[in-house]
Amino acid sequence: MKNILKYVLITLVVALLVVGIRYYLPSNPPTKTSEIFSNSEPEKILDEDYIKNLGLMQGHLIAAKDLLNGGTPDQAQSHLEHPIEEIYGEIQDKLKEEGVDDFKQNLEALYEKAKYHPYSDEVDEQFEESEGSVAKIESAIER
Repeated sequence: MKNILKYVLITLVVALLVVGIRYYLPSNPPTKTSEIFSNSEPEKILDEDYIKNLGLMQGHLIAAKDLLNGGTPDQAQSHLEHPIEEIYGEIQDKLKEEGVDDFKQNLEALYEKAKYHPYSDEVDEQFEESEGSVAKIESAIER
């Protein structure tokens, strides 16, 4: 029951983040950061669906990690599979533009390792790599 409540709480937090992002973005957002900031950085296309999908992926990773730590690896598996099967395809082109080519491989490796060795150090290391990829993606968005 405690794990279910934790999962529900994480899902609500992710949903609130998505709603919050949509609330604070202008209704007709500029399409390039150069229209917002006048600096010499390369133009980056802003896409709220991209940001939303990244938030959903991050939420699934958080939920999976908590479920593994809580002793329910079967439930964690579905949260590791969703980013690969349902979300990654929608953002893969944007990730390539941002120079994040290894994210899918990290997610797939995490899924496989957690499936067969859910409580191993390899899974912890793979979570760290996936979290590092998320940090790289977030820094690309902030540029």
